[in-house]
Amino acid sequence: KFTVAENDRIITIEIKTVNNRFLEINHRLPKALSFCEDIVRNTLKSALSRGNVDVYFDYKNNSEKSREVSVDYALANELVKNSAQLCEKYGILNNFNVSELMRYPDVLSVTESGDDEEIVRCLIQKCMTRTVSNLNSMKEKEGATIKQDLKNLIDSIEEYLNQVKLRAPLVVEEYREKISARIKEILQGVEIDEAKLLNEVAFFADKADVNEEMQRLTSHI
Repeated sequence: KFTVAENDRIITIEIKTVNNRFLEINHRLPKALSFCEDIVRNTLKSALSRGNVDVYFDYKNNSEKSREVSVDYALANELVKNSAQLCEKYGILNNFNVSELMRYPDVLSVTESGDDEEIVRCLIQKCMTRTVSNLNSMKEKEGATIKQDLKNLIDSIEEYLNQVKLRAPLVVEEYREKISARIKEILQGVEIDEAKLLNEVAFFADKADVNEEMQRLTSHI
């Protein structure tokens, strides 16, 4: 959001964005500023490559020539003439003055005059440039924060992964010792069939192998 005040004119532009695969621009450009649409779109396209972008405008023209006042003289003449006739007929004081006449509905009408397009275009360009610059600064700051959060998470995952890498080679040997002890306990002195024991350990080792998962996770990191 940014405001520029120059040449008796004030404009405020606010930009809001959300993530989107493509660049979609939605502007709330007042009718009086419709001739500046190309500036708005070109400035955004030069600074942004993607996102759903909403642009809001608040524009005030406080210059002396911003409004024109016209008088309905036909209506004013009728009011003055009828006022005089009423005074003459009823013999009363005529206190119908100019102020009263100007306050009467439809005697005066105020219309917006045409604006100086060159001044307005310069104003819009300056404000759009600063607003987009502020937007990108905010996005960079937010991106840096998200980057640090992701780095902290990745470091934590990597720490656990290193623990897994140290632990994984010991699992099969521990299983061999554990199953061997159980068999000896059950058989109570009977000689163990080493071939069958090795087959059982090999089967477990195949099931417990996480090398592929560790490599994949390392790649993701």
